[in-house]
Amino acid sequence: MASVAVIASGCVVRERTVVRPGPGPGPVVVSDEVVVAGPPPVEIVETQTISPGVGFVWIGGYHAWVGGRWVWTAGRWDRPPRAGVRWYAPRYDGRRHVWVRGYWR
Repeated sequence: MASVAVIASGCVVRERTVVRPGPGPGPVVVSDEVVVAGPPPVEIVETQTISPGVGFVWIGGYHAWVGGRWVWTAGRWDRPPRAGVRWYAPRYDGRRHVWVRGYWR
């Protein structure tokens, strides 16, 4: 009975972290994939604000899969965790019903 409720609620069925060897000590997370119940809602149109300073990167808003449902995460300015990395925006893969979290690489 409990397993039926979990499936019907659209909870995470599988979560997978993809890693690869890093240039320094330890692995680098490439992406996190989460199986979801269906596609996210229509994207909310945002206006990009003025950068707060040199070195900031705009991370556009997106729907994130949180607690078994889609939740809007507003766009923001952020600093890369280290020099030479790029932000890869979160995305939804409709062929596999998988949401891939955003990441720096």
